[in-house]
Amino acid sequence: MRITKHIAFFYNEERFPYLNQMIQAANQYPFYTDIYIHCNQSFPIESLTKPTNGKIFLILHDITGKDPWGFPENTRNVMKSQKDDYDIFIYTEDDILIPPQAIQYWLDNKDAVLKEGFNLGFILIETDSIGEEFGVNLVNKDCISQQFYKICKINEKHYAINDVNTHIAFWIYDKQEFHRFVESKWWDPANIKGYDRLVNVAIGLHFVNDPDFQWYRDTLIPLTPELKLVNECKTYHLPNKYIKDRNSFFATVRFDEIVPLTQEQIINPMLVLQRKQLRLQNS
Repeated sequence: MRITKHIAFFYNEERFPYLNQMIQAANQYPFYTDIYIHCNQSFPIESLTKPTNGKIFLILHDITGKDPWGFPENTRNVMKSQKDDYDIFIYTEDDILIPPQAIQYWLDNKDAVLKEGFNLGFILIETDSIGEEFGVNLVNKDCISQQFYKICKINEKHYAINDVNTHIAFWIYDKQEFHRFVESKWWDPANIKGYDRLVNVAIGLHFVNDPDFQWYRDTLIPLTPELKLVNECKTYHLPNKYIKDRNSFFATVRFDEIVPLTQEQIINPMLVLQRKQLRLQNS
């Protein structure tokens, strides 16, 4: 098995530490991983953390006179050209840490949900100064409650349904799903509606803002017996940008509160609706 991981890196020296952390994580992936860094400016890749589980390639793109927000779109042609060369395909923004346990989580769970027409989800995390973890793209503030109130069951296993915000600034697909992706109209980011150009590339096939599109039935994340999200679904937004800004709506849901349900509410779904309504009334 071989992984190709593509990083869209708009040159910024302050973000080199993020690249190094991403390389360190890839060095621990369970399979050989080649990393392709797409950049608008040359730099010595020898200055980065040394890869021990694959190779690093720097791919330069001249964007003179072009909209910099469209820079990530340059990754598409290279990735498509590799569709028969790798088994696992990852696209990510340049500040997202996908730890090895998240890769193993995906390997262990993707087939069960994909067989039923679902996407396997992750949670993008930011960590505050005392180590508490928050879901970056989830809001629990000023009468907005973006928690997961829906559950489904596949092969006796409970999953939370993320019908709120599935954007995690990266995507990962196996070869079969990647082939379907590149052969679809959605491989052209211009066909994705409801997001900006940056997100159009990073959202993959699990977007929810377009009412005319549904590739997957929903995005699912496995639950523990205590009805909490499994820890292995965590990925990390390295700048911790939103958690530092308490005026921000983002990163306001603690990880262990993303699914605010009990066993009783699983048995009686009406209690889920009642609890959600009560939460909004008390906000």
